[in-house]
Amino acid sequence: MSVPTVLDYIKNPADRELVENFMAQTVFGRPYVMTPGAPADRVKIIRQSFNATTKDKAFLAEAKKVRLSIDPAAARKSKGWSPKCTACQPPNWPNSSRSSI
Repeated sequence: MSVPTVLDYIKNPADRELVENFMAQTVFGRPYVMTPGAPADRVKIIRQSFNATTKDKAFLAEAKKVRLSIDPAAARKSKGWSPKCTACQPPNWPNSSRSSI
């Protein structure tokens, strides 16, 4: 049985975009991003370093001590969200559809 989410009830596209971007933090957590057009070799080095860190036993032990959950999302999983989030425009609050939710 499928339970509906808040997104199932939002009719206004602008409101939906706002809620989707707010909810993106559950996908991203604490994202590490680079500017568009960053040289591919640098992107590769950063990805390799980040992935190595998230598998490092000493790092994971320290994270466990301070009760920090380490669950890195693969770049290919979260890559599509970044442009979507950065393209989101601030809502026009006075004209926002409050009844769409």
